[in-house]
Amino acid sequence: MIIVHEKTIELDKINQNINIVHLSDVHYGAIRHKKIILDLRDKLNELPPSCDLAIISGDLADGSCVVEEDDSLPLKDVNIPIVFTAGNHDFYLGIENVYNACRKAGIIILDNE
Repeated sequence: MIIVHEKTIELDKINQNINIVHLSDVHYGAIRHKKIILDLRDKLNELPPSCDLAIISGDLADGSCVVEEDDSLPLKDVNIPIVFTAGNHDFYLGIENVYNACRKAGIIILDNE
């Protein structure tokens, strides 16, 4: 199940509204396989048009199975940019596999940037 919690954060140096969806610990793998990516795509596309960006901040994969190049492909259909930075679980069976799946889905990867 994907649950959305809304929070407002005010920052002194930003004088415009920016709506960001923050996701973490998706844990795609042997138990939460293709359905979680499809559910994630659908939930992101249900968000209001005012949403500017989605950030996945770690553990997109859980390390229980190899991530194939097409595994994140449904996220290519999301209507907003997605940025990904890896967590510890993403390295367990090969970070390059996770990165390749993200690249194919059009996800922006931040790696020490």
